[in-house]
Amino acid sequence: TGATVVVGEATIGGWWGAVSRGAVSAGGRYVAYGIHEAEAEVRDLEPLVDAARASLREEGRPDPFLGDPRGFRRWVAARLDRARVGERDGQVVFVGYAAVRLEAGHLLQGVYTWPRARRQGIGAAGVASLCRVAFAAGAEHVQLSVVQGNAAARDLYARLGFRPHSTLRTILFV
Repeated sequence: TGATVVVGEATIGGWWGAVSRGAVSAGGRYVAYGIHEAEAEVRDLEPLVDAARASLREEGRPDPFLGDPRGFRRWVAARLDRARVGERDGQVVFVGYAAVRLEAGHLLQGVYTWPRARRQGIGAAGVASLCRVAFAAGAEHVQLSVVQGNAAARDLYARLGFRPHSTLRTILFV
């Protein structure tokens, strides 16, 4: 089964795109949305696992818990140092990773907002925060990908200044 994704200067199995330094248009801080954002900590592992699993399932991909749940948890844990979380009322409601962090650019992955927190500006604030962190670290651009058909995410990234770059196709082996 193939999946198309869009990348934030672009698409994966859909669209991928990028944004350059100074182009992120979402102002303010996470705090403006009643959100506390920070680097992920070990205590955030369960919400990170939940978000990664939910994201895959929402994309129509296989549930990783049907295979090797402990291996999946180890995979998420190995990315902990690249994750940022947003909390509201003591609950994680946003996660995102700078999966690749190079001077030339950062690649965002695993961007996820819990359903109960969607359409409230939290995703925009979280992605904008990830971009600000990347640019503060010296990155020249930030890129990401979006699964084809995720119009809400594409619209969000476009509002933040991301522009389509290319369409990629991924193949899932199950």
